[in-house]
Amino acid sequence: MSEFVHKLKSNPRNNVIDDSFWQIKYQDDHRGLELIPLLTTTIPANKSGVVVKLIKDHVDEDAHDLGHLRRIAKEADLIKEGQVEGETADSTEKKPASEVFLRVIIASKDTEVDFETIKAGITAILSYEPPFHTDYASKYLPFTKQESVEWSRNAWPIMWRGNTAAIQTKLSDSELSEMKQKLNEVIALSKANSGTKELPVATLIVDPKTGEVLSRKLDTRHKQGNPLNHCTMEAIAEIASQELARRQERGTSKQEREREGKQETIDGEEDDRLYLCLEMHVYTTHEPCPMCAMALNHSRVGRLVYVESSPGSGGIEPNSGGSHGIHWNPQLNWKYEVWKWVGDDLGVEKVDESVNA
Repeated sequence: MSEFVHKLKSNPRNNVIDDSFWQIKYQDDHRGLELIPLLTTTIPANKSGVVVKLIKDHVDEDAHDLGHLRRIAKEADLIKEGQVEGETADSTEKKPASEVFLRVIIASKDTEVDFETIKAGITAILSYEPPFHTDYASKYLPFTKQESVEWSRNAWPIMWRGNTAAIQTKLSDSELSEMKQKLNEVIALSKANSGTKELPVATLIVDPKTGEVLSRKLDTRHKQGNPLNHCTMEAIAEIASQELARRQERGTSKQEREREGKQETIDGEEDDRLYLCLEMHVYTTHEPCPMCAMALNHSRVGRLVYVESSPGSGGIEPNSGGSHGIHWNPQLNWKYEVWKWVGDDLGVEKVDESVNA
């Protein structure tokens, strides 16, 4: 096992299978503790319900997802555990010693709120102006329960309900064998560009149901005189041409059949594909650039497997390019698996970091 793979496997966030394939998810899944400031206040426990309702009425949506945090906690416990700072003497004097006091989150400080209105509302409920604080909390949901405990020691407490991102994807022996075979095939294809002006980059698109390679493409941007002729884009375009030819061969589009009141299917599925590469597997020698990674998203691929990282221009890895994580970005409406080869050197030629692969 290489030192790099050993380091990957030492972090429970990383899913490394067979000491060869590393599953890459969205960049937030690879981050450690990062703190954000919170606006909080101290209130008596018997007023918590009405105060929380007032806050909800005035804070429509927070700039951060705070769903992993306890919105309210006993202040004495927070101070005792060192999760928040204690209050100043003058604010403490306003509180009857016999009462139990809670500290409640109003919003993260990155959120625009009408603080004066909220302060006036809480003051009216309590009949005095409460102290307001700046406390700190984890920006992200922890990966494990143990991490949740550790992150809560010196910051606002986390409410652990599990993390679906921690569920590790499994690969069967047959899948591993198929992935290795197809990687060797795409690497062999890329060798055709060795010693030429073209980049040594190649892409395969495979039907996972049959194992059939539907498209094999080499990078030809120099030959074609078009900087957008990346092999991944060319492979998707070939799938599009195949689909167009298939529809033309059938002679009648889905829309025309519907007008005729027919519902023809092939193998129990509607004839026309709504997405060109739905659940197909893509093998490429190098980490795709953001353009290609987004094209794979729009084409609804199921899996991407590659060998070499593209640190300066990649669209996948958390430390590549602009850290886009396009394959697993929660702001997009499709996600696809990504596996990077981390086993023994397969002899893939490297390209300049500034080049979009």
